[in-house]
Amino acid sequence: MSMLPTIVINNIEIPIHAIHDFTQTYEDFGGFDVLRRLNGSGLGQLNWSKLRTTISGSGTIPAGISGLTPHVAHTIACAVRRSIHSSGAVVTIPATRRADGRHAPIGYAWKPGNDPKNLADGLVETPILSLVANVATLQAVVGAQGYVVTYCPLISAFVTTSENVDLRQAVYSWELTAEEA
Repeated sequence: MSMLPTIVINNIEIPIHAIHDFTQTYEDFGGFDVLRRLNGSGLGQLNWSKLRTTISGSGTIPAGISGLTPHVAHTIACAVRRSIHSSGAVVTIPATRRADGRHAPIGYAWKPGNDPKNLADGLVETPILSLVANVATLQAVVGAQGYVVTYCPLISAFVTTSENVDLRQAVYSWELTAEEA
């Protein structure tokens, strides 16, 4: 079994040989607008918000995504972690997340390290004592100035795909854009 993160679409894992070169980006999008009052001050209005992710990769074999239809929602188990920060050891994370093995949520305490320019210098992994629904309770760490929980999203999404092959190099490239349903 590979220790690399995996991408799973509709319970089918994209083969490791299709993701030698891999990137994933996240973008929140939605019905947000800034309304202006008579004095020019802004008022944010949010009607809805969804997640968009773009996943791309290349490898020595095709990714097997050509059969994904764009008009049907697919389950996308993402490979790249997102994080939620909190000042306390109780952190609310999205209910729709992966819970399988190496993709399960991970908790960290933030204690300032020696290098103030490197925020990761002060991250100390700390156990998640309980995870009830979407609330994670982390073990408190003495001197911690905050806490972080990382997780891999699990989304139901509409997808569009593109594929390319470079026959000279024997490289198959692909891209999948998924918008949360």
